[in-house]
Amino acid sequence: MIIGCRFAWYSTPSILKVAGKYNDILSFNSYPEINMNEAVLPPFYHDLYNSQYNNSKRPMMITEWSFPAMDSGLPNKKGSGFRVDTQKQRALCYSIYANKLASLPFVVGCHFFMWLDAPTSGGDDGCNYGLVNVKGEPYTLLTQTASKVNSGLLSRHMTSKDSGILNLKISGDTVTISNSDEIASAGKIWRQVNGVWKSN
Repeated sequence: MIIGCRFAWYSTPSILKVAGKYNDILSFNSYPEINMNEAVLPPFYHDLYNSQYNNSKRPMMITEWSFPAMDSGLPNKKGSGFRVDTQKQRALCYSIYANKLASLPFVVGCHFFMWLDAPTSGGDDGCNYGLVNVKGEPYTLLTQTASKVNSGLLSRHMTSKDSGILNLKISGDTVTISNSDEIASAGKIWRQVNGVWKSN
């Protein structure tokens, strides 16, 4: 099985189409931001992953993701990852992102980065990436959250479904909706009637 080259975040549609011909799975390192006010993954990332799948026609793995916390005592000045203030926020971000990935039927795996914090010695970043600190001590809230979330990911993924891209063509008073993708599409159509928005 060929699992790709671990693209950094994304690649262009033309590259993804070619990669889809020669890989069984495409792999991406992705370090998203979480909307902490609403505790959700912003829609941008869903659209990005959907686009990557639609262009490659191959399943995806997210092979790096993490959320360093500033209360770890590490500098967290180098390296990727959306910075949060506390381990509690870090655990929340883990839950949000892992569950979101499990809800996407074309995502077949996700690999958290990483087991051990990056130390400040030896030319490393000094970044709170780990499930455990440099002494091997677990970040209890994060590891407990990961255990709980991970135990339900398979069942969540088995019921996952996603919507393809709907294309709208407007001609006069007629709106034609089409779906040329291989993913079934679903959604609501909203229309404005006398200044009031109504759904179908």
